[in-house]
Amino acid sequence: MHDGDVFSVAGLEVQAVGDKHHRSHPDFPPVDNIGFLVDGEVLHPGDALTVVDAPTLLVPGQAPWMTVPDLIRYLRQMAPRRAYAVHDGLLNRWGLEVLDGVLRSEAEHLHADIRRLQSGECVSVQRRARLRDVS
Repeated sequence: MHDGDVFSVAGLEVQAVGDKHHRSHPDFPPVDNIGFLVDGEVLHPGDALTVVDAPTLLVPGQAPWMTVPDLIRYLRQMAPRRAYAVHDGLLNRWGLEVLDGVLRSEAEHLHADIRRLQSGECVSVQRRARLRDVS
């Protein structure tokens, strides 16, 4: 799988995006990483901060390779309508409170639905209308 490859799963178009993991150690080159853009609507960047036009972003909430300023810059660069934090399993209660505060602040700044979903919480995402070649 490489950046730009496209395949279908359950009737959804999935595009591979990006190619390298965000740098996590100064002595080692980044390893391979692929994110996925699902149906042109939902982006999961994997372990990277890949910039792709996507209304819904599954944003890394925490990672050993990412700082809070990285998170803020990425959200502002992407400017999604919706962003839901993932990748927060290493955070304790206080870390989650900090993350929630950052997400609330950026939701206000970007006028968007940006938050961490609670365990078991679901959101619905409508598919974008796409023009299809009918010739």
